[in-house]
Amino acid sequence: MDMMVRNANRRVACEKWKDVVGPRIKKMLDKVGQRATQYRAHRGGDFVFQVTGFGENGSQHAVDLGLHTCTCKRWQLSGIPCVHAICCIRFKKQEAALYCHDYLMCTTYMQAYTPVINPIAGEDDWKAVDYPIAPPLFNKLLRRPKKKRISSQGENGNPAPPALTKEKLPKTGITMNCKLCGQQGHNRAGCPITKAKKAAEAVRGRNICWWSKH
Repeated sequence: MDMMVRNANRRVACEKWKDVVGPRIKKMLDKVGQRATQYRAHRGGDFVFQVTGFGENGSQHAVDLGLHTCTCKRWQLSGIPCVHAICCIRFKKQEAALYCHDYLMCTTYMQAYTPVINPIAGEDDWKAVDYPIAPPLFNKLLRRPKKKRISSQGENGNPAPPALTKEKLPKTGITMNCKLCGQQGHNRAGCPITKAKKAAEAVRGRNICWWSKH
């Protein structure tokens, strides 16, 4: 209900706006426009201007009213014309509010709150349901269900993981299982079967080399 009332109040408030932008944006434009008298706009084209500040250390910026850009980057970041852009807009005798971004306009604000949230009746006015509501379907798995809870790290002899460091992580607390012989304590690289195969291949290589020489 709060969202329904809030959207309705904002629609009514937007209808009372007198400018193309909201009152908060209008105040920001007026505040920034007070400093526009400290700059002078020099026309370079229909929409391109060079703005210079008064004084020896006055700043200098390039403004493009067609692309809504200024070299100070404030206009591109906020969507509100900066003081340099307002100086150029006043040079053309136009309103600064017309150069704001579309999402700051009154029409965009109204479109955001146009959808109406319909009110909901109380539980006493709900229609009674004359059929039972079936529970969701239950799919029984083929395997035997687990009865033992999975122990967390550091519980029931399950060691906690080592602290993270920049170096290679140690393998303390990890039991290695060999996939060749199925025994614990070593992996495939350290398995006796692998070592025996490597030794046999080395002997075979030496024999082949001896027979090739003789």
